[in-house]
Amino acid sequence: MAMMTRQEAAQRIYVALDVPKIELAAEAVDELGNRVGGYKIGLELGTSKGWSTVHNALTAQVQVSVFGDIKIKDIPKTAGRTAAALIRGNPGFTFFNVHADGGEAMIQAAREQSEAVAVSEGRQRPKLLAVTVLTSLDESDLSKQGIAGSTADQVIRLGKLAISAGADGLVCSAREVMLLRQAIGPEPILMVPGLRLPGSSTRDQKRVMEPGELVRIDPKALLVIGSDIMDKSPGQRLAALERVIDNIIFGIQPE
Repeated sequence: MAMMTRQEAAQRIYVALDVPKIELAAEAVDELGNRVGGYKIGLELGTSKGWSTVHNALTAQVQVSVFGDIKIKDIPKTAGRTAAALIRGNPGFTFFNVHADGGEAMIQAAREQSEAVAVSEGRQRPKLLAVTVLTSLDESDLSKQGIAGSTADQVIRLGKLAISAGADGLVCSAREVMLLRQAIGPEPILMVPGLRLPGSSTRDQKRVMEPGELVRIDPKALLVIGSDIMDKSPGQRLAALERVIDNIIFGIQPE
């Protein structure tokens, strides 16, 4: 496999705007611009300020891909209506997501109703991703929920269900990417959070991996990078992005 260029590596990165204030998110977007593949609007920010308000404020600065990390989970009727409302209010969303364990009918409803909105407005349908198992969970957490087997087993079960129900891709830990590719094939999108540079705090995430290690497993995966960029001071985030790109291409340890 040919070495990935710096631009190719950067375009696989979605910066996680998991911040409480729209001003902080706008500051990061202003600094990084379209040097990355896109941005993830976190649940805290989207809920506190309104998904439309946040989306419109950020995309007014620069035309970029936006992932609405809303994680819909409800009965099919409500989930479908929620997906439709989200997409109607945020016409530039490239991705949005649901929880895969909401079930087949819920995933189908979210897909169908978001697609209906896009068709009615004459634009491209946003891609639907399904969250398999949150990166903050491991086998002991699943056992307490009465779920038998390994975390990977549950990820594969939910991943196969979601893709068969019409999801365009999955949100998963890097730890399960290789097994998922074997189970669902090369076409579905894999959006992968829980990535950390060496020495970075894992915080509340339990299933983590370095960005470069993931890309060597699956060069097609999209990388959600949060604290390794967003925790830096204004003016330092470009340098932080370059360190992530170094890790992706060379596996270099950050200074």
